[in-house]
Amino acid sequence: MRHVIEPTDLSTDELQEVIDLALDIIDNPAKYAEACKGKKLATLFYEPSTRTRLSFTSAMMDAVILTQQFVTLAELCGLGTCYLGTCLYNAPEIAELLKLPRLTVPVACISVGYPAEQPEPTERLALDGVLYHETYPELTDADIVEIYKAKNDFAPNAKLVAENGKKTLAQVFTDVRYPRAMNESVSDKLLAFLRRQRFLNE
Repeated sequence: MRHVIEPTDLSTDELQEVIDLALDIIDNPAKYAEACKGKKLATLFYEPSTRTRLSFTSAMMDAVILTQQFVTLAELCGLGTCYLGTCLYNAPEIAELLKLPRLTVPVACISVGYPAEQPEPTERLALDGVLYHETYPELTDADIVEIYKAKNDFAPNAKLVAENGKKTLAQVFTDVRYPRAMNESVSDKLLAFLRRQRFLNE
């Protein structure tokens, strides 16, 4: 097994082989549909830098970018993927389970497998609510209501709003599912873990 930390660890010929393989995967996804079957892949990052919140944020962004690249390739190979949104909520427990050394922090978790079915797509925000050109506009309350109308009107979401006695789906998430006190508690837990992992020197 070979550990590759930086692109410079590879020779020019080896880098070209990686590029050629990536292009072949894109052109022939069926050929690689079961290439990862029975295998496990873990992506960790090691980024001591000056060990500040900025260095952690930069390293986290790098790790998430790489994770998304993996997701894209996996789906091109016919695999289904799902991000597990509670990774940072449970970072200390995940680190203990995986026996992660200091200066490593789990920031993204995904489940991967062959889908047993093809369900209908869930609701999504309209493209004009997430894509802007050249500048990011300052949205009014009316703009936000219009952008989120599809999500609020989606039958399962509308039921959830009614069951919780709220007016919008956003209120369900901010007042019921992820209230401020819980988010502050999770944030304190994560900061303590980052210090314990020696990722923060403050």
